[in-house]
Amino acid sequence: MSTQVGIKPAPAGQTVNFVDPPTQTAANITMYTVMLVVCAVCLAVRMYTRTTINRSFGFDDAFCIAGFAFLVTYSGLMLDCGNYYAGRHIWDITLPMLTHGSKLEVWAEWCYLVVSGTVKLSYLLLYIRIFGPFQRVTPVMWTGVVFVSLIYVVLLMMSILDCQPIHRHWDKTVNGQCLPAMVLAYSSGAFNVATDFFVLVVPMPTVWSMNLTTAKKLRVSAVFGLGIIVVSLSITRLAKTPIVFKSTDPSWDLSTFAIYSFLELSFGFICCCLLTFPAFLEHHGTTVMSWLRSRTNPSGGSSSNGSSSSPHSEKRRQSPKTDENDKNSFNSFNSADVRLTFATAPAGLVQSADLEAGELRDLSSLRS
Repeated sequence: MSTQVGIKPAPAGQTVNFVDPPTQTAANITMYTVMLVVCAVCLAVRMYTRTTINRSFGFDDAFCIAGFAFLVTYSGLMLDCGNYYAGRHIWDITLPMLTHGSKLEVWAEWCYLVVSGTVKLSYLLLYIRIFGPFQRVTPVMWTGVVFVSLIYVVLLMMSILDCQPIHRHWDKTVNGQCLPAMVLAYSSGAFNVATDFFVLVVPMPTVWSMNLTTAKKLRVSAVFGLGIIVVSLSITRLAKTPIVFKSTDPSWDLSTFAIYSFLELSFGFICCCLLTFPAFLEHHGTTVMSWLRSRTNPSGGSSSNGSSSSPHSEKRRQSPKTDENDKNSFNSFNSADVRLTFATAPAGLVQSADLEAGELRDLSSLRS
């Protein structure tokens, strides 16, 4: 007979099981793996676009890579935590399992803050590259970079130092003290929602100040507005926070809470990478569509049109308006995803506007 003792008695109708207890491990492995594969594909497309198509690798890409590295680390820590603590019923956990699992959970929490901060910085640095010519909005974005950096450095330091000594985070038998866990949980959750919302809305005023049709403004806003998914997940995660603290089975509920955290990070990362997809699709869109058609209709054979994307794209992008503007003097600005071509009047008025397939062109705005 086992001499192991759980940290909490099993409720009526439940049996303590330290050998083969019910867990959420299988479902978690599937979900984490699928999302990480999607994130890896998105990162690969972004890096290919930046290094091969645009040839403009920047700090925003470096932060994106760092975010992915810590996202993988976070996933590994939480999955390993599932072997000891998260996703098991509290009565199926021994004290040594709780101590080791809590250590993994704390490390994962630190990684969560790093991922969240680096991905938001990647967003903002990308915005600065895209909207660089609009000098009125650039200071706002740089202010956002400083604010986000400070917020997440402070949150990370609070998370690390809120227990003295530090290893009291996971070993409550050690003499010391910790701040109430709910303080950091709610503060980090609230700042996540606030910064996610800031990243979502900061490019919108510039987009809607352009001389675009309403339909085009909506399409452009939809590209930048993908972050609404992340904001929704951040709010959901914050709303779920009390459940973990009030739960009678916190180790089981922690696994569900961690899934919301992981989805928030994953979709934030994916949306950040998707901002570079228009340039990729512009370059390879025809080839990709031809490949998809050949897969869905193999008997139809391949078309010679599918093998050449660039001439088709260049022809599609020509317009009478652009031809007319060729008579004017042009100022060109090249960034990671954007080629801004300005037809500038003597007074400095940018006279034209369009954003399609990864290009901002013909903008109507005053360059200040």
